[in-house]
Amino acid sequence: MPEKSMLHDARHRWRTAGCLTLVAALLGIGAACTRKPPEGYAPVPADFRQPRFPQESTAIEPGDTLNIRFYYHPELNDSMTVRPDGKISLPLHQGIAVAGKSPELLQEELHAIYAQEFVDPAITVNIEKAVNAQVFVTGEVAQGGAKPLPGNATVSQVLATSSVLTTEADLGNVILVRQTRKDLYTAYRLDADLVAGKDRSVYMAPGDILIVPKNGITMANDFVKKYITNMIPTQANVVWGFTYYLNSDSSN
Repeated sequence: MPEKSMLHDARHRWRTAGCLTLVAALLGIGAACTRKPPEGYAPVPADFRQPRFPQESTAIEPGDTLNIRFYYHPELNDSMTVRPDGKISLPLHQGIAVAGKSPELLQEELHAIYAQEFVDPAITVNIEKAVNAQVFVTGEVAQGGAKPLPGNATVSQVLATSSVLTTEADLGNVILVRQTRKDLYTAYRLDADLVAGKDRSVYMAPGDILIVPKNGITMANDFVKKYITNMIPTQANVVWGFTYYLNSDSSN
């Protein structure tokens, strides 16, 4: 082979190898970028890994169904839903404020109220159905939506009831959105792999939102709008390490 042709062939092989190396490097960089955990999330607090109950007292809320029983006067037994104004009505007594109180406190107050009509009224109060005892799951799951929240349920237990699409879901970057203060929601990134995820045992709280992203998804405005904006009350804020105002199209 002539020297010029050999040189041309060598240059061609070098260029081909160089291009292949560059393509491989770019693919590697692209894969690394898509697999890189989204940044800007608040760190998961240590108390998220502690059982929530029985440490937390249960408060009655509007929409809860209460079961009230009079031991000596069963004709007064009743189940009722707490009104939007946080009150209930019972025989002989209307507009009793109950929202924000524990069942035990309400039981004591009802005992004092009915002591005016009965001698030693024995009354029990239970929350038959709590409206806030649920969480929400969305994203790469076959059975998303509202889920009942039993006491001390973990992220992995809730995901196990949601039929995660394992071939599509990125369980290493599950997003937990929790209301941390009034009108303020905070987003946390969880490694929720059902086998070895370090955050799979984080305990859920009433009203939590779990978002299971698709493999390779990164934090972007369209993702926020698709999975979060429509699930959080208008005018509320969500914290990602910075504050994201849900009533605007940009973050601070």
